[in-house]
Amino acid sequence: MSNEIKILLCFDSNYNFQAEVTMTSLIQNSSVSISFYIIHDNPENFDEMKSRLLNYDKVNEINIYKFKKRAEVTFPNFDESHMTEATYYRLFIADYIPNDVREIMYIDPDIICINKFDELYKRTMDNL
Repeated sequence: MSNEIKILLCFDSNYNFQAEVTMTSLIQNSSVSISFYIIHDNPENFDEMKSRLLNYDKVNEINIYKFKKRAEVTFPNFDESHMTEATYYRLFIADYIPNDVREIMYIDPDIICINKFDELYKRTMDNL
């Protein structure tokens, strides 16, 4: 395993707080540095949280990409659902993640890591 973990999160402004908690729990349970890649509906809305997270020594970088909806793509109606358009952002990762990123793990923005995350990451990537 390299000395860096790359994590992808996809969420909208409604999940900023949850995503910050998720990212903090990953940072606190890793012994290696982490680079975060985020697909978001309004990146500027996450700036304050990004600033706080960048204060951690283990955070290598935080890359935030604004999701741009394609004209030819129609998402189902979410009016009476807990799902939002952000549910579909991960389907478009190839449009956002740089080509030189060889491995990345998608994490939902509402989890809490309570164990050594870098060990889980290594086991997962070794089994691919």
